[in-house]
Amino acid sequence: MLATLLAHLVLSTDPAVCLPTPSALKRFGDESVTAFQEARAVDDPKAPKFTGAPADAHLVLRVIWAAAGNKQPLKALRPLMEDSFTWSFGGDADADQAVSEWAKDPKLPQAVRAALSGKCKTTKDSLTCEPKKPGPRLVLEKNEGCWRWSAFVAGD
Repeated sequence: MLATLLAHLVLSTDPAVCLPTPSALKRFGDESVTAFQEARAVDDPKAPKFTGAPADAHLVLRVIWAAAGNKQPLKALRPLMEDSFTWSFGGDADADQAVSEWAKDPKLPQAVRAALSGKCKTTKDSLTCEPKKPGPRLVLEKNEGCWRWSAFVAGD
């Protein structure tokens, strides 16, 4: 299965070629590949329109939305995250630590979806989606032409 998905990603001309990177697929294994494929295939009519987000970021936002609605979202989300992911000011180390801590929080998927349902603002290479009520904001950064999830934090 991994070889098939890697071939698809290499030959693809759509933005999915960035999500997740082939090295991430190898690193996180078949379980993450399957979770990513399932999240990517979801066409949820309740998903937000992601207004304020550039068109080339919509796919990653849609995958994050779908994965957060799954019973085990972390398997699909981890390959989309930068290794130097920020999730807690002063207490975070990396994306693996974030995933480990998030696994203990049953409200994480709701918080992710709340951020995606809020207002998104874009600068040149950064996209921030904030929930309507106080809560963590979701940040994507564009690196080498690909949008990657770089932070999910509350506060400044």
